Amino acid sequence: MAVLRNKTRLNAEFTKIRIKKGYATLEDFRNDVEIGSSSVKDKKNRENRTTENSIPHPRWVRINKLKANQQDCFSIFSDYKPVDSLSQVIDASQEDLVLFVDDTVPDLVALSPGHDLRRWTSYETGKVIIQDKASCFPAMLLRDAALEGDIIDACAAPGNKTTHIAGLICQKNDAGKREGHSVFAFERDSARSWTLKKMVRAAGAEKLVKMFEKTDFLRVDPDDATFSNVRAILLDPSCSGSGIIGRDDDAELSLPDDLRSYHQQQKQPGRKRKRSLGPTETEGESHQDSKALFARLESLAAFQLKLLLRAMRFPKAVMISYSTCSIHSEENESVVIQALSSRIAKERGWKILKRDDQFEGLKRWKIRGDLEACRSITQGLMIDDSEMEFKPEDIADACIRCEKGTKDGTMGFFVAGFIRCYETKELQEQSRRRREEARNQDIEYFKLRATKEVLHNPAGEDSVLD
Repeated sequence: MAVLRNKTRLNAEFTKIRIKKGYATLEDFRNDVEIGSSSVKDKKNRENRTTENSIPHPRWVRINKLKANQQDCFSIFSDYKPVDSLSQVIDASQEDLVLFVDDTVPDLVALSPGHDLRRWTSYETGKVIIQDKASCFPAMLLRDAALEGDIIDACAAPGNKTTHIAGLICQKNDAGKREGHSVFAFERDSARSWTLKKMVRAAGAEKLVKMFEKTDFLRVDPDDATFSNVRAILLDPSCSGSGIIGRDDDAELSLPDDLRSYHQQQKQPGRKRKRSLGPTETEGESHQDSKALFARLESLAAFQLKLLLRAMRFPKAVMISYSTCSIHSEENESVVIQALSSRIAKERGWKILKRDDQFEGLKRWKIRGDLEACRSITQGLMIDDSEMEFKPEDIADACIRCEKGTKDGTMGFFVAGFIRCYETKELQEQSRRRREEARNQDIEYFKLRATKEVLHNPAGEDSVLD
């Protein structure tokens, strides 16, 4: 009834958006939304772009190794021309059949922006999955843990990360060991649970994924015998979504450069705050918008921290991947530092997963955490340097950030890993050997990737897509 009462206004606003985006008809707008095309539509506009944020977003496609074998990979992309750089894909038109094999995440390829996969048989059958590059990082961070036991995906819907981690388990374990390794996927929302179930089925992950539909991870007992073999937890909770491609099309707000400093200034009534206002805002509106955003970030961060601390309570867990599609340090570095400073982390031996211990592709990723934010957050928590088990510089270097609208072709994203040091020497040695074997395989993969032999040798046994 509320929608119907405001039908005229909603139609007017929708028309404004359509015209602003440059769509002549509703059908053009609908088609572009369905295929996820960039708003930069033609080559002339691409050549005239003046800022980094206008760089089109490539179509990232993950090869689903739960269904696709080596021969499938070659047949799927047999008509595509391999290129040497991601920029060549980004500059291509929507119809161009070009392909770039990613040099960070195995089994990931980039196609031209807005490339239409809706009629692909391999897409319909689940052999390829549309998934942003940055969204693949959390599962890759836990890849070593996939060798050792069960994994929990605490906020699983829609299921891309769930099926990705299931695929890693499938690749790393032989058929005889798969039965002992499961992914426990939790989703508390009933509608999103249905989406998760559909995604798991389409990806062929039913045998590996045990779904807990309409189940809140915060209500799960970590000491339940069901989770006695859980070694890793993937945590990608609800967030502001400020890193998602396309959110920039929403109404723009003029915000302070630093929300923390703004919050501190609000506590000092006698201190005036000067800054320029946007062309259409008043000072009262700007303050109100900033306060509302800060309040929302505080609420989200509190929820995210609660989930992270719950994950740290699982008795056999040794690794946690924490991620958000947010660009705000309040949801990212702040949550990480608060978790590391918590009593449960100190009691159970949780540390930050250092850069040198990360998967080879992520270790080489250049964009790390926000150092200034780490320093500011540490000072805000009043942690004495002599009592700190970690330094802001170490935290920032261990965290991984992705920026949207840049030549890297990612959405805005954040991921950090936690590792637990409590095992016996024998278990530590077993884990070390497994990680060393996995790392050697990574090195061999990237050596193969560098030679660029595979895509020109379909009959060969080695494949960068394998």
